[in-house]
This record gives sequence, C-alpha cells and structure tokens, in this order.
Amino acid sequence: MAKKEEPEKAPNHERWLLTYADMITLLLTFFIVLYALSMVDAKKMARLAESLRQAFSVSKASGSTQRLINMDGQVIPMPAPSVVSDESSPAPSPQQEKLKLAETEDALNDYSSKQGLLAELAIEMEEKGLVLRLSEAFLFESGRAEIKPTAIPKLVSIGKLLNKTTNYLRVEGHTDNIPIHSGQYRSNWQLSAERATRLTEALVEIAHVSAERFSAMGYGEHRPLASNATEKGRTKNRRVDIVILKNKYGGTEEDRHED
Repeated sequence: MAKKEEPEKAPNHERWLLTYADMITLLLTFFIVLYALSMVDAKKMARLAESLRQAFSVSKASGSTQRLINMDGQVIPMPAPSVVSDESSPAPSPQQEKLKLAETEDALNDYSSKQGLLAELAIEMEEKGLVLRLSEAFLFESGRAEIKPTAIPKLVSIGKLLNKTTNYLRVEGHTDNIPIHSGQYRSNWQLSAERATRLTEALVEIAHVSAERFSAMGYGEHRPLASNATEKGRTKNRRVDIVILKNKYGGTEEDRHED
C-alpha cells in the first residue's frame, strides 16, 4: 500500500528569535570582557612587570666590603650585596615613573608602619618628587652629625627600597633656628650640610646606593616645615630629607654627570 502523505508543516516564523538570542548572548559576553579589562589595577600590573624584569635581568655581583665609622670611632663592616640596580635601562616614561614612585611610596609607608617609625620617618609626594623626611632623633644626637649605630640597619632597608628606582637623589639637611654652640660647627649651615653628607655616605657605603645618583646640600634653618616659636615646631624642623627627584627635576644632575 502506498504511504499516506503527511500534511506539510506550517513554517516557523519565530526562528529569528534563536539568532537574536545568540547575538544578545555574544554582545553580553563582549561587554563583560571589556568591563573586566577596564578594572585591571594599573599599579599591580606595573609591579608585576617590574618583578618580571628584575627576575630575568642579569645580577651583578660585588665581592668588596664597605665600612662605616660610627660616632665612637669604631669600624662597622657591611658586606656588599649580591645584586645592584641596573642603571643601563632606558629612562621610564612619565606614566611609568609615576607608577614607580607610587609603588615606592607604598613600600616605604608599609616599612615605616611595620617598624614603628611613623614618628621618625614621614613620606610625602611633592611636585619635585617623593620626599623621605628623617627626624634628627632617628639619625643623630643633638648637635652631632655622626649617624647613630641604631639607625644603620634601618638605613640598609631604606637603601634597598631606594635601589628599586633609578631617579637621582638629593639629600637635604635642615635645622631649627637656635644658634649652635659647638666648637665643631660654626653655624647651622655647616651642621646641616655635614649631616646631609654623612647620610649620603652611609647610603652609599652600607646600603650600596649608586654614588652617581646623589647630591647633598644643607639649608640650615631657612626652609622650616613648622614655626620655630615652639619646641614641637623646632623638633619637626630638625631633619634630613631624601628626595627621589622626578626626571624633569633631575636634569641638572644628569647634565653634570654627562660632562
């Protein structure tokens, strides 16, 4: 017997909904991916890139031993580190420099907090660069320029963080406005300059920060942070600042070095 033909099915006019649903799903996925990419932490990406660069860079070893003389005339030997920063890399872009300084600021704040140094070490971002303010009590005895032995291990740690940058460094000595009464120093100018020089030498010798990156100067009492009318203000003014100079302000240092 011949098969009975089935009646022809009516065409489905709603099949376009499947294509439409697929398109909506793809668009939703696309915008989710765009949103995820926009939420990437730029700081973390920069830190990851820097970590990878350091991991694959060639370390330079040094077998020399440096030494520092403390205030009692004793020699404090400090072994040279096995790794120094690579200064042959090209200068970073302004955006890369900004991220690097922000990373260094975070690291210094974290170190200061963990070591309980919030009263002795202040970190501030200024137009000229990142400023580390070290109090007199942290580094020196009153009226003296010899670095305290207790400050040496902490300066080594600070130096390691400074070595994560390649910017020029300016060390600035400051005092209050009380005239100094010492046979060793004739004025606050001289004391502030000597303190800046001693700190620079310590960072080079015990923390192995490149000497070519440094300049040191003394301002005496002429650039105070607070009023010298009170003891609290004078204490704040007695300090040494380490300035990690932005590249645009380090031009004079670079020009001098190239000559």
